[in-house]
Amino acid sequence: VNGHLQRFPVILDKVRELEQKGLLTYLESIPWFKNKRNYGSPEGHSWGSKAHRIVAEQLFKVLQPRISGAKED
Repeated sequence: VNGHLQRFPVILDKVRELEQKGLLTYLESIPWFKNKRNYGSPEGHSWGSKAHRIVAEQLFKVLQPRISGAKED
């Protein structure tokens, strides 16, 4: 959820370390929500179904070219 990882600096440092080693790709979700409103859940959670749809659409944009370009064994 936007900004939550910053609350845990030890975890964030480890994520950055793993990214530098090429072991994961960290994607910041905050830009995906620019000009988006009302994406919380009715129960008061930060992300509701609208937010999850936004994330899925953005992840698809990142992953689709990688999947399409992958070689089959």
